[in-house]
Amino acid sequence: MSLRVGLAWLLVSLVCACASKPPCAATPGTRGSSNASGAQKLGSRGCAEHPAPPPPPRPTFFAIPIEDPSGHALTSFHNALHNAEAKQGQARIAFYGASHVAADIYTEVIRARLQARFGEAGAGFAMPAKPLTHYHLASVAFENSSGWTGVHVKAAGSEPDRYGLAGMYVVSGRKPARSAFTTRARPGLSGSAQELELYFWKQPRGGHVRVTIDDATHDIATASNRAKPGYEHFTVPDAEHRIELVTRGDGPVQIFGMTLERDVPGVVLDTLGIPGARAANQLLWDEALFREHLTRRHPDLVVMAYGTNESGDDSQPIEEYASNLRLVMSRVRDAAPAASCLLIGPSDRPIRHEDGSFAPRPRTALVAATQRIVAAEFGCGFFDLVAFMGGPMSMIYWVEQAVPFGAPDYVHFTYRGYEALGNVLHDALLHGYAMPAAAPVLREAPLDAKEPGPD
Repeated sequence: MSLRVGLAWLLVSLVCACASKPPCAATPGTRGSSNASGAQKLGSRGCAEHPAPPPPPRPTFFAIPIEDPSGHALTSFHNALHNAEAKQGQARIAFYGASHVAADIYTEVIRARLQARFGEAGAGFAMPAKPLTHYHLASVAFENSSGWTGVHVKAAGSEPDRYGLAGMYVVSGRKPARSAFTTRARPGLSGSAQELELYFWKQPRGGHVRVTIDDATHDIATASNRAKPGYEHFTVPDAEHRIELVTRGDGPVQIFGMTLERDVPGVVLDTLGIPGARAANQLLWDEALFREHLTRRHPDLVVMAYGTNESGDDSQPIEEYASNLRLVMSRVRDAAPAASCLLIGPSDRPIRHEDGSFAPRPRTALVAATQRIVAAEFGCGFFDLVAFMGGPMSMIYWVEQAVPFGAPDYVHFTYRGYEALGNVLHDALLHGYAMPAAAPVLREAPLDAKEPGPD
């Protein structure tokens, strides 16, 4: 009897010993090797070996919040959203930046999601003729644009000028110039407009421009004894429209843009991006005209999304960059003192060597740190774009995925990357307002979606 009991205890002990130990680690030459038998091999502990589980996939991007040391950086914007949701007003956003913004992909995601929830109050500010070859807005489709010269601050050699709200304008010469575009519907948005306003410059010997909205024609004289801003307002049926501009060629016609809005509660987002731009470019914009235009737009939120281009300006002392940024933010605060404000930092932009290798770009962290400090000084929020991407050198991972989020130039994003940014930033903007609506599933890029080219 004692022998049977002893054997029973021995069997129980062996079973418990195997059960108490972790699965055996796979060793070379076992599972999947050419000399492995059909049966699973046994490890040194006498239990079947299992391969180590693969590491979890690295997230492509991260849902980070907007940094707001004051706790009130977005209060004015949230108050405007409350009014829009209560059908008592509009929430208006002026969104400045470089090529990431100029692509109007992630800004369109934010626009579409906010308008779906709070109301579609229009496409916002648009250039009625192309100031840049690759100028693009998701809310309009150009049929033609010829005879116009686009003017904006370039990387070198630019002079102070009356650039206006968007930092660029188009001007006609001695020959007639023309352009035509249509407002257009997008998924979930009507593309309608009923309140249009042309921003232009009145000046001695200014020319005439004919504005045709659908079948209605309006002749506008830009000549004036004194140079000053001019505005022409049009009220039209609330629908999609075709707008055409044709100059006579009897004098220069300088146009800063056109607003496309609806007289309904909701959200308006002005996309005001210029490829290659730096925040300090705004110091060359005539301050009086910029203040008048921005005041006229009455934004509840001003976004400043610069820094990626500045991260490559190694010859500029970071102290000079900080000083210029403070001057720019002072201008914005003077023009829109009641508005909320947000700075969006530079994206990851690794240094690419001739041999194909990459290295971190040290100045990116300096630019981001400077923006974080300046944002706090002016009571603004700060969104860390590098952290959203996954940290320094994350652009390499973004580009080399099977479905890339980064463009082959290792600077810009693909449509999918911009869409991810739009969804994350939308949710961050609504943090503290209410629980954000569920993010839509990332979809394939529309056939006519434009991704930015090199700055």
